Amino acid sequence: MRRAKPIHRILALLFDLAISYAIAILIMFESIVALIDAVRSQDSAAIFALFGSSLFSGGILIIFLILYFLILPLKWKGQTIGKKFFKLRIVKLDGTSVDFMTLFIREVIGRLLMAMMSVGLSTVVNGFTLTLNDNRLVFHDVLASTQVVDVE
Repeated sequence: MRRAKPIHRILALLFDLAISYAIAILIMFESIVALIDAVRSQDSAAIFALFGSSLFSGGILIIFLILYFLILPLKWKGQTIGKKFFKLRIVKLDGTSVDFMTLFIREVIGRLLMAMMSVGLSTVVNGFTLTLNDNRLVFHDVLASTQVVDVE
């Protein structure tokens, strides 16, 4: 089992982000329109409509992201669409398949929460770590005891 090249990991992530951002815009479209309306009219009804549509579409977006980054790799043996396209797979350090809790620790705690708490700085640090470190593991890999490998 050979660990994935940094450029392939980065491209797979960008591919996944492009897909998830495009779908997020579609999901949030009604809220975006409500925001524009609320700013234009500054009416309390428009602001209330913005609040309601944001709660609804935000909930749908969270469900989509859970499905994409947790359930999809669980069902596709450690692959998202981006990883499948670039022939990569997430596995545990011992080479076994990832389970839900491992993916949750990796994606939610290791990637999302750290990015939010560090205002995105952890993403930059992960990029440098990935390209400069011979073991090709980044923070969320170490935290969840995972690695990204080439699919043979």
